[in-house]
Amino acid sequence: MINILKTVTDLPSDTQLVAMDTQNLFHNVDHQGGLNALTQVLDRRPPESVPSTQRLRDLAEIAFSKSFCMFGKPTSWVPKCLRNFSSLYVA
Repeated sequence: MINILKTVTDLPSDTQLVAMDTQNLFHNVDHQGGLNALTQVLDRRPPESVPSTQRLRDLAEIAFSKSFCMFGKPTSWVPKCLRNFSSLYVA
């Protein structure tokens, strides 16, 4: 990231750069909002994509409704599965 920033030359002098770790926010993501963000991203795929957007959304919804992603220590798959989920939501 630092190397990329070194190549940027057209930023105004009063620009403030901010970094944020969103990957560890998945416990705080509004589940419905996160599912909506997931759906928007998945809908960009070709319509014939397998598994379908709805199938993947349903699976994510099951994970949330069964508390696999809520409170306490996450199960071992949660960080791998949802690491980018919070980034989608924040974006």
